[in-house]
Order: sequence, then C-alpha cells, then structure tokens
Amino acid sequence: MGGSPVPELVLAIARHHIAGIPPVKGYRWRLAPGRRVSAGWYFDYEAERLPTNPPRPGSGFGYAPGFLVTDEESVRVVAWHELRAIHGLLPVGGQDAEPRAAPDRRT
Repeated sequence: MGGSPVPELVLAIARHHIAGIPPVKGYRWRLAPGRRVSAGWYFDYEAERLPTNPPRPGSGFGYAPGFLVTDEESVRVVAWHELRAIHGLLPVGGQDAEPRAAPDRRT
C-alpha cells in the first residue's frame, strides 16, 4: 500500500487517544493504519475480539467509524455522516443532490 508514512508524533497521538477509550468487555482496541486526508490523518476504529470472547449472536457492538488526528495535532471523532467528506468523496447522490418533492399524482 502506497502513501506517506504516518509521522511518529501522529502515531503517538493516535495511540494515546485509543488508550483513553475503555474497550467493550471481551475486546481490545487495535490501532489501524493511518491514511492521509486533507485535514490530517484518519484512523479507523478497530476492535479485536479476545480469545476468551467466542462469537455468539448479538455479541458485536457499534461505534463511530474512526477519528482524525488534525494537522493542528488535536483528535476529533469522525461520525458516519462525515466519512465520505473526510475521504474527499462526494455525498451519496452527488454534490448538488437536494431532496425532491414527490410527483403530483392528482392529474
């Protein structure tokens, strides 16, 4: 995989952020590879199931997709609705997509 290597300071900030989040019982956090984006470095949240926590129905959990270590060296959690923009992608439906009125079926 190409791209710039993540600077050590950014990695240290990301590790500190992950260490400050208590994991869900039966899991541990794993630092995902960082990706350079326009506002800094983006990291997915990755949880690893512990061997003592066998898979079973309903044993998963949800959380934000990831976090950003900004160029100003702060951390910001990225919400699901921000994910495409963080990665420089257009919103679903395109940039100019606006809600459309339902067609008038009275005719």
